[in-house]
Amino acid sequence: MYLGFIYYYARDYDQAIQQQHLALNLDPDFLRAHYWLGSAYVQKRMFEEAVTEFKTAIDISHGDPRYVAALGYAYAAAGKRNEAEEILEQLNVLSQKTIVFSLSLAMIYAALGEKEQALDRIETGIEEREEKVPYIKVNPAFDSLSSEPRFNELLKKIGLEI
Repeated sequence: MYLGFIYYYARDYDQAIQQQHLALNLDPDFLRAHYWLGSAYVQKRMFEEAVTEFKTAIDISHGDPRYVAALGYAYAAAGKRNEAEEILEQLNVLSQKTIVFSLSLAMIYAALGEKEQALDRIETGIEEREEKVPYIKVNPAFDSLSSEPRFNELLKKIGLEI
């Protein structure tokens, strides 16, 4: 799973997919392998497969908001705006009783093309010191933001300037 994670951030999605399948052959309920497999599928524009993986992750995790957000990201990347917005509403409700990570929301907003909303969420994630902050620069979900001056300012703020 970790090797697939590295391939994902290196943008070698075919290898990422292969490694996650190997992990899932060992443990079909390996939650994070489903997440990273779905993430690689999104980047390959294999949206149906991504949705399936994220729904599996949601089932295994009993509705963990991180995986619900991943499903929203897949819908947004696939151009299914209504479904992505429904997920955002669902995450808003979930945030009243559990943690919903800002960076997860940022991915959905970035895929929807709502750059200011995405950048606001990234900034909040940085302020809250979310665990995935160190990956902002290399996360393919944020590639659409790389030319934004504010994105580069945020990277500089945390020592990851381009």
